[in-house]
Amino acid sequence: FIAFIIDITERRQTELALKRFQAIIDSTGDAIISKTPDGIIQSWNQGAEHLFGYTAAEVIGKPMQILIPADRVDEEPALLSRIVRGERVKHFPTVRQCKDGRLIQISVTLSPVLDDQGRVVAVSKIARDITQQLLAQEQLVKLSKAVENSPAIVVIVDTKGTMEYVNPKFTEVTGYSAEEAIGQNPRILQSGKATRAFYENLWQTLLAGQVWQGEFHNRKKNGEEYFELATISPLRNNQGVVTHFVGVKEDITERKQREKEAAEFLRKIDQQNLRWDLAADSAQIGVWDWAIPENRLIWDQRMYALYGVREADFSGAYQAWQDGLHPDDKARGDEEIHQTLRGERDFDTEFRVVWPTGEIRYIKAAALILRDAEGKPLRMVGVNYDITDRKQNEEALRQARDMAEAANRAKGDFLANMSHEIRTPMNAVIGLTHLCLNTGLSEKQRDYLEKVLQAAQSLLGIINDILDFSKIEAGKLLMERIPFDLESVLDHLASITVVQAEEKALELSMETALDVPPHLIGDPLRLGQVLLNLVANAIKFTEQGEVHVCLELVEATPRDVVLRFRVRDTGIGLSAAQIANLFKPFTQA
Repeated sequence: FIAFIIDITERRQTELALKRFQAIIDSTGDAIISKTPDGIIQSWNQGAEHLFGYTAAEVIGKPMQILIPADRVDEEPALLSRIVRGERVKHFPTVRQCKDGRLIQISVTLSPVLDDQGRVVAVSKIARDITQQLLAQEQLVKLSKAVENSPAIVVIVDTKGTMEYVNPKFTEVTGYSAEEAIGQNPRILQSGKATRAFYENLWQTLLAGQVWQGEFHNRKKNGEEYFELATISPLRNNQGVVTHFVGVKEDITERKQREKEAAEFLRKIDQQNLRWDLAADSAQIGVWDWAIPENRLIWDQRMYALYGVREADFSGAYQAWQDGLHPDDKARGDEEIHQTLRGERDFDTEFRVVWPTGEIRYIKAAALILRDAEGKPLRMVGVNYDITDRKQNEEALRQARDMAEAANRAKGDFLANMSHEIRTPMNAVIGLTHLCLNTGLSEKQRDYLEKVLQAAQSLLGIINDILDFSKIEAGKLLMERIPFDLESVLDHLASITVVQAEEKALELSMETALDVPPHLIGDPLRLGQVLLNLVANAIKFTEQGEVHVCLELVEATPRDVVLRFRVRDTGIGLSAAQIANLFKPFTQA
């Protein structure tokens, strides 16, 4: 009897360790995949099954290409080549295709698996679905843009009151730039009109984790005072600890001013009984008073004139006012009245009324609500005035603007047509000159014709500029960026101007510094036009002596150069007053 005893403790421990490792791999939500260096799948965990929809049996032994969309087929070989070189790819964003055909956004991390000799024998890949993360980032971008473009002021401060963010509306209203405000305490806005108890109550509310609502009487950077209606809310981290406060504020200065004016208005009514006299003294403003519980509407005489009705025909009820509105404005007017009664808005609006004669008038209206101790509306007192003339003027201005725009378009069309009409004979001049140059000519005749050709081509360039005039007005004319030879531009300039100089017995010379590069990229046509204007003017106003063109290098980088062109002449020169007008359009210095 022979027996062998083999210690398998280490093997059992290894198997247990492998089982624990596999359990960890299967319990993670990420897809963990191993593959050969040439992309053949070797292992596939439960996370991969959940992410891509394939079971391990369906993919093991197959290439990773089954997951790759058609437009990304070159991506996998490129990644594998990096891994084979021993690199590690971290958090590579890409798109993969699931078994059901869906495309998902994932982030992959790839690591090489090395043997004892340091050779890459396999690739470990971890893939994570980042679709929701990208959606969250997109939502965050939208939210950020909404805050940046919000018509409300938005401010974020830390728990010590230091401002960490202000949106553009804050800078618009307060006059402080973001750089000036961030790092400061909001007390830079205090006007000194609020009590210490006011701010103590504010901070007690916020530090207790509650929302604070109220009004601020603040001061802008320029010293101007203004009012804000604010809601300040605590911001908590993942542990529920308050780390910041966000304030959303609305500038209510105009509303406060209207309330002040309305309060003064009502004070005069209640204390001096001037309601009826006010209509006569207020530039044709009609005054009305609606006793809400009784539905009794009282108008002054101006109100009857504004609505084109006789006092005897007016029933004195709310319905009588509504009946006078334009059919398209009735529903809106009624809704705005009820929103005001509910305290949702101020009554400050415009609408149309239809007179019994059929004439339509525009009315501006504003009103205040008087409420009892419980907030129930009792009276609505307001004013109306006719804004028909203003509306007609606005319409006239709109029509005038449309006519001006139409005239501008017509001008652009005229310039385009004119340029086309001129271009046709100019092309004929250029073509016939070419034909003449191909015939037997004397040296002098050929020189003259070549100058004619160059001048005609230059004029054609100017005509093309006229054709682009509408683009100039629209700000869409672009300078060309083409290779050109600087010497050719200067030769062309000399050939055009030398005859003028010779006729006046002037010496025309050109000097180019040795360090000026001969080959450039830019707009040779417009450069030539500028130089031609300068040299032609120099010749025009010089009776004797010379005209000298000097070109020198000012600055050079690997990509750009700055050149200085100087035109010097011995002519009459310019006075200080003429120099001041030198670059003004349509002005001759």
